[in-house]
Amino acid sequence: MEVPSRTYLGKIAISGLAASADRVISIPVAKTHSWAQLTLSLKNFIGITPLDRYAEWVNNTYWDRGKVLDHSSPQAIARIYLDIVEALKPDLAIVDCSIGIEGDGPTLSSGGITVNMKERLGSWLVLASTDLMAADATTARIMNHDVSRIKQLSMGYDMGLGEIHEKSIEIIGEKISDVRVDWTPADLKN
Repeated sequence: MEVPSRTYLGKIAISGLAASADRVISIPVAKTHSWAQLTLSLKNFIGITPLDRYAEWVNNTYWDRGKVLDHSSPQAIARIYLDIVEALKPDLAIVDCSIGIEGDGPTLSSGGITVNMKERLGSWLVLASTDLMAADATTARIMNHDVSRIKQLSMGYDMGLGEIHEKSIEIIGEKISDVRVDWTPADLKN
């Protein structure tokens, strides 16, 4: 299925399974990303675009979406997956912060370093919200990142996709200050 896009693509092909699902749930692993800043519940939606259309097979070893989709800036990448999120209107985000990636993620092979929250915090951490923007903003705060500097969050907020302001997000459970950890950001490659 194709959804409208304000990007150079005009429309974006996505999985028909996701498009026709009764409920859409994003379950990302918390990671930093050298081209997109963070990979959380919003960025996760790049994964429902078809590889044969939006990726290039590199050295018979891996698919590289950066060869086909515009990765020239965090904003360029975000425009693509935010259009998908706007079209799908996902129902729930469950962000797994148990074992994540910091530094030059999103993978170990790209320079990322494994984060084990049980070692760093003393316990595992999972966050859930029906507001994907609030989930990602809260996760960014837990990762000790400045939400105002995360492009995908300000862009999604401006599109009306959800809440990012800490005072407007109801937290049930732990206080952010009690679970915040140092989480090395990625050095952006764009």
